[in-house]
Amino acid sequence: MMKMKVLFFCTGVLVACAIQGTRAVPDEAEAETLTNTIWMHLNGDWQHPPSDENTPDYRSAPATLLRFSKANQFSMIGCWISEFKGKLAISNGDGQAIHVGVWSRGDQGTIVARHRLVYEMVRPVGGGEYPGPEKQETALLAGGAVRFRDQLFTPAEGLSFGEYERFVDANGSRLKIR
Repeated sequence: MMKMKVLFFCTGVLVACAIQGTRAVPDEAEAETLTNTIWMHLNGDWQHPPSDENTPDYRSAPATLLRFSKANQFSMIGCWISEFKGKLAISNGDGQAIHVGVWSRGDQGTIVARHRLVYEMVRPVGGGEYPGPEKQETALLAGGAVRFRDQLFTPAEGLSFGEYERFVDANGSRLKIR
């Protein structure tokens, strides 16, 4: 009888994970997806410039971008993202907040990201502490997306790794968390 209860419990857990689309992180194929992608969550609606008829294909939105590298480095940029004819770019003139750290496998299929705020273009009144205190947060690979901070991040199609890394590297983000 006890074996049957354990079997039903394990089956229930597997079904729940399948329904949620979460997987143990990362098997080899999922590791490729996780580390070969810049992940994006829009923090607001896409906006078009007011009555600019010359650039109907241009729009921008506030976003958070994530990167999990093959070397287990983690970075996150809070920024404005612009799109023009299918290409994405991080806006130079709008505030960015950059976090860097490391990621590792967690329990029950999670990804654990340990990171610190290392740069803010718009600093709080009275200044800020850089690097900031270490934070630890978890993520899940959910189908073709990453769930982080209770938000769904999808691939940032059209944003180059070079564009992303330029912002991370240019802002004193060489901090190492062990």
